[in-house]
Amino acid sequence: LVLSKKKYSNYKELCEDFPKADCYITGSDQLWNSMYGCGQDPAFYLNFVKERKKIAYAVSLGREEIPDENLSLVKKYAQDYSWISVREKSSVDQVKKVVENVEVDYVCDPVLLNEAKEYEIIKNDKIINEKYILLYMAQIPNSSFMNEIIEKIKKQINGKIVLIGSYRNRCQCDMHIRDVAPGEFLSLIFNAEYIISNSFHATMFSLIYEKQFLSILPDKNGARIKEILEYVNLADHTLKSDENFVKLPIIEDYSVITD
Repeated sequence: LVLSKKKYSNYKELCEDFPKADCYITGSDQLWNSMYGCGQDPAFYLNFVKERKKIAYAVSLGREEIPDENLSLVKKYAQDYSWISVREKSSVDQVKKVVENVEVDYVCDPVLLNEAKEYEIIKNDKIINEKYILLYMAQIPNSSFMNEIIEKIKKQINGKIVLIGSYRNRCQCDMHIRDVAPGEFLSLIFNAEYIISNSFHATMFSLIYEKQFLSILPDKNGARIKEILEYVNLADHTLKSDENFVKLPIIEDYSVITD
């Protein structure tokens, strides 16, 4: 990334001497989700920019039903945007209601702007030299739920269970790798026999690398996983945390999806 020489550590510093540009763009994972600090911070709504063009690209609000208090922040800070685009289809109409004079569109997640070969620049070499099933749970459901799924999958797919992320082992696994860098993350997905996750981006890279996978929908932020898999006709590759796991979904022909 080409970065400015000056660094800003808080909103006040931005207001006092904001970086000069012709256009300002914001947009990132969960950026306008008020469950997190960024979604409550006027800096991430570019509120320090006055009378200049502002754009939101693929900004995320995270939830299928956006709470009124979250929408009130969007209404307060996003009225002077030239264009807003969101990465959850369910957010479009909800955001339109509070910023009536701004065009709001649904766009793909930024990782889909690149072809798989472009991620070779950062993808590490193979890390585990044996067959494995990859588990990446950004939000881990209860252990008994996960262990039941793991037991059933191990009967159908030969391989070790590799859990990545989380501060402690909260479900059965043969190997737990706590810290994973971006290149390692891509390598572990690329080389896995099967991927189980409730992470949107693990789901996205499973699709990009044409892998077999099951996405467990997070209770609070599952809208975009559900929407993208419905869009590519893979709704049967999702599982809610209160559903019984019956059958391991398998994609027989990826060309039907990628075409």
